[in-house]
Amino acid sequence: PKEFGYIPLDIVKKSARAYEINSLFIALKSMGCDPDSLIYFFRSFEIGTTADGRTIFPMIDANGKVRAIQTKKFDHRAKTIHGTTSFAHHELARKMESRGESVDWYRRYTDNTPPFGLFGANRINGSTLTIHLVEAPKTALIASVKMGGTWCATISKSGFSATNCADLKGKQVLVYPDVDAVDEWKGKADQIA
Repeated sequence: PKEFGYIPLDIVKKSARAYEINSLFIALKSMGCDPDSLIYFFRSFEIGTTADGRTIFPMIDANGKVRAIQTKKFDHRAKTIHGTTSFAHHELARKMESRGESVDWYRRYTDNTPPFGLFGANRINGSTLTIHLVEAPKTALIASVKMGGTWCATISKSGFSATNCADLKGKQVLVYPDVDAVDEWKGKADQIA
């Protein structure tokens, strides 16, 4: 809802750089992914980089509003390093507040936890007919690079919900659950449809 505000998009855009130290970019490049394709898709998803090389996955809705920011660090095989996953909007609010900057946008996370939406929803447009939906942002990115099409991610197993999938209304959605979520997602897909 508008009254809660959103994470400032300019902050996300400022982080969409320094791919030479981004742990996921480095891993995928070393595994044979074309660097120019990687840069294109990192930018189209607005993926960023923290100072310590973590990958920033912003959840930007189809209207360009940033709903959440997840960060992770990856090893040389593009596997998540245990204990490095966090939601950066919490950290960002603390830093901004310590500098005396307004964190009114953060109220929506503390007063009324909103749906996070989908990673990649910012890439959906009116001409997009089919959406491929997975759990992990990394999977959506790799599938986009290797297979083309429009891929989105729920960021968690429980993130597959009607409210988080609102940007998919009117689209054909192909759902690819992780192995441990097949039955759960099948039931949810029937409810959401």
